[in-house]
Parts: sequence; structure tokens; C-alpha cells
Amino acid sequence: MNDSFPSNLPQGAQPGEPEAQPAAPEPPAPVIPWERRRRKGRLWDYWKTAFLVLRRNGRLGEYLAGPVSYGDAQKFRWLTIAHAAVWPTTAALVLLLIALAAWSMEMDASPTLWGALVLSVGAALQVAVMAGTTGVTSWFFCPRRYDTERQNRSIALSYYTCAPLGLMVFSLVPLLIAVPFVDDWPTLLPVFTAFAGTVSFYWFQLELFAVNSVAGRGVGGVLTTAFLLPALWALVKVVVIWGSLAGVPMLVLMFASLD
Repeated sequence: MNDSFPSNLPQGAQPGEPEAQPAAPEPPAPVIPWERRRRKGRLWDYWKTAFLVLRRNGRLGEYLAGPVSYGDAQKFRWLTIAHAAVWPTTAALVLLLIALAAWSMEMDASPTLWGALVLSVGAALQVAVMAGTTGVTSWFFCPRRYDTERQNRSIALSYYTCAPLGLMVFSLVPLLIAVPFVDDWPTLLPVFTAFAGTVSFYWFQLELFAVNSVAGRGVGGVLTTAFLLPALWALVKVVVIWGSLAGVPMLVLMFASLD
């Protein structure tokens, strides 16, 4: 036995060789705040996730490495749709209360009732349209080169990209401020239309960044998405509006009978 060899060398190492260092642990995969909402407040984690998507839309692909729940993503999507539907629903309720107050004082409440009807139908159509448009968007997030697990994560992340629609809830603030001072409520509609158009354009732009980051689409894929996605959104709107025409005449007749 040769006593010149130190006994504490790792097996297979030679004298004079540096001792192998253990590999550094990999950093933990990032987790979307909404996935941890059981530990914190749900509303807080919703908005934390929404602003994360708005701020880091070009880096959402980083979350493919972590756990992404399809069920949680669907809940986030529907909560976002609910946020977007708050303003027309609230506006319809406000007009309905005004109409009831006018009715109790034997004043003509027909214009206000018609306004409440229009906004109620608009809110229902908005929910149906957003449910369809946020659903078809996921079609661009399942590239064939991804394995099944990665495709599922990519589709789940696509539902988080509808976060800009949640900003529609903030249009409720000018509505509540302006209604007491505006006699002709239709004059407010262009303001909300412009705001909704701005949010929709931002959502479309975010989808293009996300398709590149999450689905790994190149320039050609992004351009294809930029062409096909608005066409699909328009098709969804046409289907929803035409499909709802059967029920609208019944509502109109019901309200007309109140005159």
C-alpha cells in the first residue's frame, strides 16, 4: 500500500487534480401568480398576473418551463371576461334605476328603458363574443414540434394573453362620474367605443408577441397570425350576432309592450 496517496480523494481522482465541484442547482421555474392564488388574495393575484402579462408579454415563453394549469388558465380567462362585462352591465342597471324612478313620478321613461335594453343586449353579446375570440386564439399556440405536455402548457398560457380585456373595467369610472351630468346618454358611447378599440388593438399586439415567445413562431408565423387572427375574431362576432338575432325580437316586443 502506498501511503503517499491521500485517503480523502474521491474515487477515480488522481493526486494533484482539482476536486470536482458539485453542479449548481438549477433555478426554480417561474410560476404565474394566479397559480398560487390560494396562498394570497384572489383579486390581488389576478391583477398581479394581468399586469405581469401586460408588462412581459414578449417573455411569456419563460413560463413554459414551469407548471401551468389548464383549469387555472380557464378560470383566469372567464374572470377577465367578467371584468370586461362590468361596465355595460352596470350602465344598464343605472339606466334601469333611472327609468324606474321616472316611472314612479309618472314621467316618460321609454328612452331610458330602451337604453337599458340596448346595453343589456350589448353586455350579453360582449360576453359571448369574448368567450369565442379568447377561445379561437389558442389555435395559434399549439405548434406540432412541441410534445403533448408542452402543447398543453402553451395553450394554457394563451388564455392568460387575454389580460388586456380586463382593463375594460376601468371604463366604469368615467361612466359613473359622467352619468349624473349628462342628459343624453348616447353621447358617452363614442368615448367607450374608442377605449374598447384601444384595448382591442393592444390585445391584438400582445397576441403577436406571445405567439413568438410562447409558441416559438418565426416571422412567417407571426405574419400569418396577424392576418388570420382578426379574420377569426370577425367571424366569431358575425356568428354570435346572427345567432342572437332570434332572441332579440322577443326582447324588443316585451319592452315595447311596457309603453
